Amino acid sequence: MTTILITAPFDGAQLDRLREIATVVYRPWTPLGRPHSEEELGAMLAETGANVLVVELDPVGAHTIANASLEIIGGCRARLVNIDVEAAQAAGIVVLHTPGRNAHAVAEYVVAMMVVLMRNIVPSTDFVLGDAWQQGDRPYLRFRGDELGGRTVVFHGYGAVPRVVTELLRPYRCRLIAVDPFVDPSSLPAGVEAMTAEEAYPIADVLSVHLPVARATERLIDARLLSLLPTSARVINSARAAVMDYDALADALSTGRIAGAALDVLRDEPLGERDRALVSLPNVVVTPHIAGASHQVEQHHSRLMADALIAAIRDEPLPAGARVE
Repeated sequence: MTTILITAPFDGAQLDRLREIATVVYRPWTPLGRPHSEEELGAMLAETGANVLVVELDPVGAHTIANASLEIIGGCRARLVNIDVEAAQAAGIVVLHTPGRNAHAVAEYVVAMMVVLMRNIVPSTDFVLGDAWQQGDRPYLRFRGDELGGRTVVFHGYGAVPRVVTELLRPYRCRLIAVDPFVDPSSLPAGVEAMTAEEAYPIADVLSVHLPVARATERLIDARLLSLLPTSARVINSARAAVMDYDALADALSTGRIAGAALDVLRDEPLGERDRALVSLPNVVVTPHIAGASHQVEQHHSRLMADALIAAIRDEPLPAGARVE
């Protein structure tokens, strides 16, 4: 009999699906207000005798793997930074994940930030709340911005999130360009052009960054690439800070060589001194890594994980992309 220990927040309807084929022990980390420690997780595995483990943030290290009788480990996120995947695979454990679980949430954030930047929403709000609006002022002229419709949007990296952004932008009739040497141009959605960074950056009204962190992408968007952008360009980074040279970005923003930026990711989180000057610039909008934070993400990862677990337990073909290879 299969016993599944789930410590990730999980949708009730998907728990019911799993209960049809297995014993399910549901102990989400959320009531604690923090992830379970590895010791706590090990104790729960020993208590329940679970052979399937599903986590979100809880650490699953080599010690936990070696001292449990696991056949499947599922991580309710795309990048399993909290799981020792190598140790799990070496032990013959099937490792599952949920790529794209928050793609729609991040995509909506990206489109929202495009409008926020182009229409000067944050500085105009500060203008009102800071009692700077005086009789005779002309905020209509001072904060007049640009429409998103018809603009050129460049995606550096073209994975799950940009594909959703592409569909959300259809009514805006934007020109859409993908910069991603690992994506076959023939696989791009209709209306999306493939270009190199050197071709795309000089014509970008919006640069939206969607690169994963890897040795080849660290600080890939550097001073040279940023210098190719028009002075009217806005930059949105909802991916990772490590893929951009934030010092070069701060310099470009502070000197007017780039019009604005929206940053959901920083080099130090919470905010540290390295990025304080950058995020304090008047043409920067900053948020605390919440692009993927929606109530619906839990539903998405629950459905994706339940689909994969049911297939794995029944020894059926797994959904595409569900297994970490």
